[in-house]
Formats: sequence, C-alpha cells, structure tokens
Amino acid sequence: MLQRSAWLRTALFLCAFHFTTGAWALGFTTVDHSDWDETAVRKVLQTFAYGGFASDRQIKDWSRLSPEAAIVEILSFNPLHDKLSPAQDSTGLYADSLESLQDFWSSERNDNPVRPDQRANYHTLVTLADGSRILSSGHLQRTWVQAATTRGVNPFLTKTGLYLTNYHMSLSVSKTEAALMRAFYDQAIQGLIQDKPLFDILIDGASSAAVARAYGHLYSTFNNNNGVFRGNDDFAREFHQLFFKIQGASDPNGADHHENVTIENTARLLTGMNVDLVPNAYGSDLRGNWFIAPINFSDHYDGEGRYIRNYTLHHRDCLYILLTDICGNTADEKLRQLGQVAGYNRESLDNLPLAIINFFADDNFNAQKITQIREAWEYTEPKSLLSFLRSYAISTTFHRADTVKYRSSFDRNLTVHNSNTLSNQEIFARNELPIGQLNLEGATVFMPAHDVFGGQTGLQAANNPNIFRDAYQRNVKNPYFITRTDYSYTDATGVQQTWSKDWAAVIPTNGDNQYEVNKVAKWLWQRFVGDGGKNYGFYERLAVESLLATGYDFGYLADPNNPELSYTKQEIEDNGLMSIVEDNEKVLMDLNSDDPVLRKRANARVGLAVNFIAATPFVYAVEGK
Repeated sequence: MLQRSAWLRTALFLCAFHFTTGAWALGFTTVDHSDWDETAVRKVLQTFAYGGFASDRQIKDWSRLSPEAAIVEILSFNPLHDKLSPAQDSTGLYADSLESLQDFWSSERNDNPVRPDQRANYHTLVTLADGSRILSSGHLQRTWVQAATTRGVNPFLTKTGLYLTNYHMSLSVSKTEAALMRAFYDQAIQGLIQDKPLFDILIDGASSAAVARAYGHLYSTFNNNNGVFRGNDDFAREFHQLFFKIQGASDPNGADHHENVTIENTARLLTGMNVDLVPNAYGSDLRGNWFIAPINFSDHYDGEGRYIRNYTLHHRDCLYILLTDICGNTADEKLRQLGQVAGYNRESLDNLPLAIINFFADDNFNAQKITQIREAWEYTEPKSLLSFLRSYAISTTFHRADTVKYRSSFDRNLTVHNSNTLSNQEIFARNELPIGQLNLEGATVFMPAHDVFGGQTGLQAANNPNIFRDAYQRNVKNPYFITRTDYSYTDATGVQQTWSKDWAAVIPTNGDNQYEVNKVAKWLWQRFVGDGGKNYGFYERLAVESLLATGYDFGYLADPNNPELSYTKQEIEDNGLMSIVEDNEKVLMDLNSDDPVLRKRANARVGLAVNFIAATPFVYAVEGK
C-alpha cells in the first residue's frame, strides 16, 4: 500500500509539472519572469545562502534567465558551486565535509590559506596544560563558521547542514563530543550532496552514533528470552515529535494509544545500538572521546575489546508503531522501515514542510500559504529537500509582500559578514570571524539554544532587545570589525604580506570611471539589505551619503552647537553634501585614486556606511517582495 501510494504521488507530480500552467510543482505557482529581477535573486541569496558570494554580473545573469533555469544554478547542494561561491584557493577541494576542512585548514600544506599562526585553531585536538590532548568543540565550531564565510564553500549547503543538525535533528556537542557531532553533520550534508530523500537523511541521523550517545539509548537492551526491556523512551518520543513532527493527534485510537503503544514500542526498537570505542581515537587521550561512528549493528568486539551484542540485545520481533507492524533484524533495519511510515503519516505531511519553510523563509504564515506549502510537499516525489526548496524559492508563495522572515543571529551576522568581505585573502589575513558576536547573541553552532528543540529562531532574536543592543553597541564601539582597511600578516611561506580593502574592485563606476556618492550609497544598500530600495528612505539616504562624502554622520556635521564641529554650514554646502541630498550635482569618491592615502580614506568611509547599514532594523528581517 505504501509503494502504491508513493507511485501515485509521483504520477500526480509529473502531471502537475507538465500540464499545470505557471506551476513548477503542484501547490506552488512560479513567479512571472517580469517579477524575477535582480532584487528577487538577491532575496533568494539572502534567505537561503547567507547572501552568497556571487558577483553583480552573475546576479544580473540569473535575473535574465527564466526563474526555473536560474534557481537550478543558484540553489545546488554541490559542494563545489563556482557561480554561488567562486573558489579563490584550494579550500573548495575539501568543501564536502567538516572533517576535510578541519584537516586542511590545520595542516602545514603550502596551499593552506590559513595564517600559520592560526592553524592550530582548526585542529581536531586541543592540548591541555598537563600536556594531554582532547577533542576540541571550539575548533569544530570555528571550522563551521569559517566554512559559512569562505569562498569556495557552498553557503547554501552549509546553512542547510546547520538546519538539519542544529534545528531539525537538534543535537548539542556537549552531549555527543566533537567527533561524533562532526560525523553527524558530515553524514547529513553527504545526504544532501547525494540528493537523498529527506526521510532517508532523517533516518541516517536517527540511526547515528551521535544520537544514540546524546539520548542515552546506546545502553538500551531487550532480552528476547524473557521480554525484559532496559532503557529509556527519550529519543523514542523525539523521533516522532522532532524528526517527523508527529504529536499523535492523527492516531485514531487517541493520544494515550500513541504514547503507550507507538512511543513505548519505538523505545524497544531503539535497542542494540551500542557505540564502539577505539583507544586513542582521533588522537585523544580522554576515554570519553573514543566513541566512533557509524554504529555496527552486529554482535562484535570493538576496538577496546568489549563484546558488543547489538544483534542479540535488539528487540527481534516486529513492533506495532504508527498503526503499522515494523519489522527487521536490527534497529537500523527497523528504523529504515519506520522512516517511510512516519514520513507519510498525515501529521508529518502537514507539519514537516511548514517547519522547513518557517526556518528558511517565512514567519508570517496564513491559511493560503499553509495550503500551498503542504500541497507542494505532498506531491514532491521523491521527497527531495532540494527540489522542494527550489520550487518554493521561485514561487509566488515566497515572493509576496506579506512574506517576512526575521533573521536569527546566525542569518544576520553571517550575511553581513559575507557581504562585507571581498576575498578569502581578507578573511584569512584578518582572522576576524563573527564567532564572539554569535555567542554573545545566543547563537552558538552545535550548541542549540533550546537543546533538542533547536537553535535560536528569527522571531526569538527579533523579540530580544538585548540582541539589538549588543549588536548596536558593537557597531558603535567596535566599528573596526567592519571598517578595517588593511592588515599585515605572515603567509604560509613566511613572507610578510599586507591585505588592503579594495571596494573599487566590486563597486560599479559611472560612464566616466568615477564613483558617485549617491550611486555608491544605493549600491551598498542593495548589497546589504537587498530590498530594491524599498526601505531606502530620505533619512537612510542622508546618513549613508553623509558618511560616504565626509566620513561623518550628518547630525554631527549639521549641529551648530557641536563644539567639535568639523565643518561650517558653508563648508558642508561647498563639500556637496546638501547637493547630494537634492540630487543637483555629482559628489565623487576617491576609491580609484592614485593617492594611497585618499584611496584608504575612501575605503574607510565605505566601511562607515556599511557599519551604519548593518545597524538598521532592515538587516534584521527579509521581506518576500
């Protein structure tokens, strides 16, 4: 019955694809090409890929394609994605896993772009004061943030990996240790790279060593001779509630039946899942670090010489779960079958797609959007997360005025950071990742703010006045995090190098190869806010153009009572600021000056303008149109 149901859904999906005018997937209507412009492309990038690293030319090219053709190029789970994240060094060769990135960025290879004095911060291990070595959660967390902000690594893949491991299948590294957490994350993104159906990716997670250790069912056993079960039902409940969004409301026998039959039998299913230990695994001296993945579901000796009876101590008989007999010789076999049953459960079909879209794109659902999202998911076959997100990203369900996504601290800080950095040289030379700010705002990767219920949401960030305060104070008290224009460092070969900010490399000029303040201001707003100028009003324009033209806030310049006033009103007018506001003349910037002092000053003023834009409310949320 299940296979026939899946076949029917596939047939209906293909019919919808070929015969529904304007629809790429049943339930979603694709936006008209006239509405698919550069702003629409930027909204996709800011919503799904931390802004991405695509050039202005690439964004324009995508806007000229049909939405269907463009989105296939924009959203892909290929770890090498040169259009979204052009490679600038060897990093992209290792972008398919955190393990590979950690090994590369901590290595002594000459093509490693990380400064030699910083490479130890990416190593799997940290050395304690007594000389012993243990796994480092901090280094793993740093590796993920570096991956999300480095050209050559696919930011859409990175963000989706975070969603799966820190929100949907939420685990904390404090419960798993760094190696199992890394294996959990890498397994998830491998599933994405292979475009596995979402249910299979979730079951890969459910049968993982990281989940078994985090929830404690690695020690759960069932004696098949006397029927005695020893263990807990912690993950049995979360398997349904968190992984598949099933609360039991669809059980025709009632909530008690769901709790006392489905949950309890799932707990028995999760037996025979002990995790192997290997002495000095990963080079660690701490026994608690020696757990390895994946789980071996047979009876066997592990690396420490323990006899692991995962086959013998698993509940061998079929188990009645979600009104279905779930059978298999091991926990893994049963989980594979249960995943399909759970995924096609009515509650899961209704709730799972809403959770996905709510994370990525919309905090403002209504009945119409809910219906469209549910229909699109139901008729997506196979249940490819990539296909579903692509269809949504070019749909009228997303590109509409009442779509509002409040940004989590991850989204806001990483998007601003990616828009502000212009090259990998800048990233690795400065070695200034927004990790401290993320942690301050309650967004620590692999340590979800709500434990098993997931990380900080955009709505929670929006309703937390401390987050706005802390972010504003960083921009005011530490503007150099954004505005820094140069940095000296020693490269991998021991040569002293200097990185210098060069906004002229990306900001367009006018026909005379000049940088006009008002045009630079509009370009910056679009780069960092991406709203097509919708919220770029008079006061925003006045502030941005003042900083670009003079390096000072307009209020500071125009206050006659300011004892430190640097300009008289006449000097302001002579400098062109009043004319900028009135659009009466061109005021130019020295971004391409032959004078390095003037060039540096112009780049610093761009940084000040970015610093202001990054503190406005418009970077705290993304609108659909």
